[in-house]
Formats: sequence, structure tokens, C-alpha cells
Amino acid sequence: MLRTIDAERIERAVLCAHSYGGMVTTGAADRVAEHVEALVYIDAQVPRDGESLWSLVTPAFRDAFIDGAAADGFSVAPPPGLDGRVTAHPLASFIQPIRRTGAADGIAKKYYVWLSEWEDSPTRLIYERLRDEPGWDVRTWPIGHDVVGQATDELVDFLVSVI
Repeated sequence: MLRTIDAERIERAVLCAHSYGGMVTTGAADRVAEHVEALVYIDAQVPRDGESLWSLVTPAFRDAFIDGAAADGFSVAPPPGLDGRVTAHPLASFIQPIRRTGAADGIAKKYYVWLSEWEDSPTRLIYERLRDEPGWDVRTWPIGHDVVGQATDELVDFLVSVI
């Protein structure tokens, strides 16, 4: 993401994140905030300095990560039933805390969409934190976590509206 912004000389980026992608997008936005016009998080993690995915999720998700890494000890297998293109994820990236300068906090347009129909959602706490935080436009969509599969048109319309 950072290399693309630099290589393409992007001056006004809209960064969009879903799920774990919020960890990556937050880190990138913090480093190139001067080039980010808007941040859009769709049922994603929004870490503060020093937080990791591990610290942001429930014990049930931590257990699922450990169980998912049982085969080789370092890569978390995706849960069954997902799109066949989904691949394993390094366990260490779930544990490593993010380091932020706070630069991304000054980005004027910040959106969060919570997908409320995911039972035991690990993003509920993020939603509850951001809905009361100044500077955030927070919304709720009554669908599960698979926003692309369940609400493709709504997602596209929303993303176009924030540009």
C-alpha cells in the first residue's frame, strides 16, 4: 500500500479496510496521512498505538487462532466454508502490536461501518468505541461479515459516496 502510494505519486487516497485489513490500513495511514483524504473501515479493526489484533478480539477468537495454527504452529488456517481463495494467515501478525505516531488521527474523513449480524463479532467493541468518538461517521448495516457477498451494491454505492 505504501509503495503504491509512493510509486504512483498518489496525493489524495481513500483507504478502505475490511476485517484484519484495518490493522494494515491504520498503520499505512499513520505513515502517509498527508496523502490520505479519507479512511473507510468496513467491520474492521481500528487499533490504537500498542494494540494488536490479539488484544482487540475476544478469548474465543484467540482460541480459534491457536487452533487454526495447530497444523504447523505459525500459520492460522482459514475457518471452513469460506471462499476457496482465502489462505492461511501468519499467527505472529495477529500478536504483533501496531506502533502509531497519531498522524492518521488528523485525517478529516473517517468512516466506520459495523456489520451487526455477525454473531459474537470481534468488531463490536471497535464500533462501540468509535460511535462516541468525535470525527467519526459511524453506521450499522444489518448483515453478516461477508459484505462483498451479502451487500455488494450497497458497499459500492457507499464507497463512491465518500470519494
